[in-house]
Amino acid sequence: MLIGKSDIRLALEKEGYDKRRLMEYAERLRASYKGNVSKHEEKISENAKISLSGQLAEKPVNVVVNNRLLADLAKRIYLISPEGYATVKG
Repeated sequence: MLIGKSDIRLALEKEGYDKRRLMEYAERLRASYKGNVSKHEEKISENAKISLSGQLAEKPVNVVVNNRLLADLAKRIYLISPEGYATVKG
């Protein structure tokens, strides 16, 4: 899938998750699982969840967007195989 980062950001902002709100959510998530080294995921909307990787030293928090939204946002979708590729959308 060929998707612009700004398109994902705009879709999340439409759902009420701008950069400031996501950063605040990430800090609260890190603080609530301090010292816990497992992975934590919480659904934040119908189209996304937020994931904390506690086992890594950096404690990264990622927004995971579901495939349905990604397919809707995609400018192009390619099917890639050992024989080559084909354009599915675009």
